[in-house]
Amino acid sequence: MISSKRRREIGVRLSVPMVLLAIVGSCALAAPVRASFVQTDHWGSAWSAKQFAPASLDFTDAGDLVVGDPGFRRIARVGKDGNLINTFRAGTNGTVTYNSPLNPNGVAADPDGNIYSLSQIDYVVKKFAPDGTLLDRWDLKPEGGKTHGIEYDDSGSILVLRDETVQRYAPDGEFLDSWGGFKSDMTSPVFNTDESGNVLVGVTEITGSVTADKVIYRFSGTGELLSKWATPATVGLSYPYTKCGSPAPYLSSIEGYTGVAARAGGGAWVVSQYDRYHLIEGLSPEGEANAGFGDPAKGRGQLEIDPDGHFWIASNEIRGSSTAEDWAVVSEYDQDGNLIRKYDRYFFPKYFDDDRGEGQFGQLDDLAVGPGGSVDTYEGSNARIQRFTPTGSFTWLTDTPPLRYGLGFSISANQIFYGTDGGVKLLDSAYKRVYSYSSSGTATSVLNLNLPDIVAFGAVGAGTGMWVASGSPLTMSHVDSSGNPTSTFAMPQIPQPYGARASVKIHLTPGGNLMVLSQGVVGEYTAGGTFVRSWTITPIQIAANAGVIDFEVGSDSSVYALISSQTGSSIQTYSPGGQLEATQPIGPQSSYQAYATGIALDSSDDLYLGTPTSVYRYEQVADPPASDSATTRSAPAHVDRHLSSSAVQSSSAQTPADEVCDCSGCYDYPSESDFRLSYISYGKKHRFAWLWVMLPADGQVEVIGGGKVVKRSKVGRAGNVIPVKVALKSRYRHPVQTRKRVKLQVTAMLRFIPDDTNLGTGRLNRKVTLKRKLAHRAGGKRR
Repeated sequence: MISSKRRREIGVRLSVPMVLLAIVGSCALAAPVRASFVQTDHWGSAWSAKQFAPASLDFTDAGDLVVGDPGFRRIARVGKDGNLINTFRAGTNGTVTYNSPLNPNGVAADPDGNIYSLSQIDYVVKKFAPDGTLLDRWDLKPEGGKTHGIEYDDSGSILVLRDETVQRYAPDGEFLDSWGGFKSDMTSPVFNTDESGNVLVGVTEITGSVTADKVIYRFSGTGELLSKWATPATVGLSYPYTKCGSPAPYLSSIEGYTGVAARAGGGAWVVSQYDRYHLIEGLSPEGEANAGFGDPAKGRGQLEIDPDGHFWIASNEIRGSSTAEDWAVVSEYDQDGNLIRKYDRYFFPKYFDDDRGEGQFGQLDDLAVGPGGSVDTYEGSNARIQRFTPTGSFTWLTDTPPLRYGLGFSISANQIFYGTDGGVKLLDSAYKRVYSYSSSGTATSVLNLNLPDIVAFGAVGAGTGMWVASGSPLTMSHVDSSGNPTSTFAMPQIPQPYGARASVKIHLTPGGNLMVLSQGVVGEYTAGGTFVRSWTITPIQIAANAGVIDFEVGSDSSVYALISSQTGSSIQTYSPGGQLEATQPIGPQSSYQAYATGIALDSSDDLYLGTPTSVYRYEQVADPPASDSATTRSAPAHVDRHLSSSAVQSSSAQTPADEVCDCSGCYDYPSESDFRLSYISYGKKHRFAWLWVMLPADGQVEVIGGGKVVKRSKVGRAGNVIPVKVALKSRYRHPVQTRKRVKLQVTAMLRFIPDDTNLGTGRLNRKVTLKRKLAHRAGGKRR
């Protein structure tokens, strides 16, 4: 236990953050502090196993498959028998996102089985022996632009595709020559070689103000143009916002090729980004499409043909999806287009032997403290659970299934909790499963919850069974060891969870009652379903978009609520009856790490706080009783919101409330052109649309339609184009149509709410109104 002197010193240090919290909050009055959490331990840092992301393919003369996987910065070699031979590093690990440079973004094999790896990050080619030993490394010429692929030429040279050139190098890295004569507008070019040494290059070319072509060039090995084939490309259009009139659209995207390979007789096989009919399409020597096969719904990527004439596609879906097994895969098709096999991320190892990221986190989503004091953490992005001692020493990690949300499922309620055997359980909310692991991290069972509702929101262990909150309206069920409910009761006092960060949290009180948190409301029920009490947690708003995301129940039935935002977190302590007793800032403040993801209490009521990449441990220290003056209501303080938090001045004089909360003129809005609708895409049968919106700053976009759309909102960061889903109501699925086109008139309003710490609660939001005529081909049939 910490000495009284130590407690006094910490109390002094905490006094300033407490004052600032009362100032920056939404004009709330400070509550008397009855206890303090004092940090005693901290561990963790950023690490991510990433997603399997195959981006390039080649084959050795022996028929081995070589895969370039930038998700793991590695190369994998698969034998002709389909077994994994080895994997080895091709570059340093780093953050891989949808728009980040790929490493490797190209692989090529020579007749001896050596493998050449191309990096888009540092413009380097590395040569590896078949066993992964690094043999050579050389830099590309500075001229030429970005890299897009590498091929081994049968003449013994190395070809590298740049933005508008093909460069030739000797195997030792000596530059030989280069040639061009092509360019690619708004898409990355692709290329390949044929048995005669000719080079095929696939590009896109803008042909008009709103038209473009997909083009295949065929060059000789010395750069002579042999042929050129053009096909109209699918394009995306944007309409710049104007207050009056109908502005002319402009090209915002062009369909390109993701793969090309030579076809016997002089034609080509191609993979297009948006082909609605085939995955792989065959072009004649004249460039006409005369063959095609494969499911067009599958992932697109680089195309290669093996020595047996089979087609292979490396589908690189770094972003992940609810059907990731169909996207981040390497697929093999026979000459008739039948799928023979595919390799997904489960086929390839998740870690390198020398780097498993023990004690580090990619995104810490939930944590819990076991009956024996162990601390367990769950990472959805890395799909694993780690166990630590109370002081942060690593114990073990176990891989879990990647929990994917079902279509339309937005409740992030994958949670870990405990049974009675010292192990840990993981709730898969989307598919109503509970995965159990022993005290040593071994997977022991998978339990399917036999609940009638479509989702399970939260669970807590209880003897041989568990309590599960699910359904709409929200219902509590006791589930036995077979997954069957043995008793059920409704919870009308608890609001339904809603939103991407929402979930239901459940805890048992020392007396055996159930405490439930959802949407900032805490409710208490007996095990028989009798309602005891409920109250709403009203957090001091430490920043925009602050919310109650987790809670814990102490040994005396006190309730500890975690209020978190992207710029700071706090703990509110409530009595068992729901009376607010204390509020304290906790964890890092004013940084990316300030966003807290969960809390957990041990048997001594010491607290563990999770942030995206760290765990913090706090001891709870009782403070001396507050004096009468400390419990009196203090006057609001004047705030100059243009100053930083360290320069905020307080005043003991009474200040009008409108001066405290008013922040007119404190936020400089970007120009209207910075907040715009980039383009629109549609779902199946026009039942919903995606509005792709450019954000001028960090914040939230709301879409409100005049009766024809359903309100949706989404949070994003400055400069990003984010998709906002808008559902079309059923009575508008049958619009008036012409012979071959369905026309819709949708009037929507986009409202941007900036996520700025200087904004007050009464700030008016910026509004933009857009009117669009949306068209969708219906084939002349009414839907």
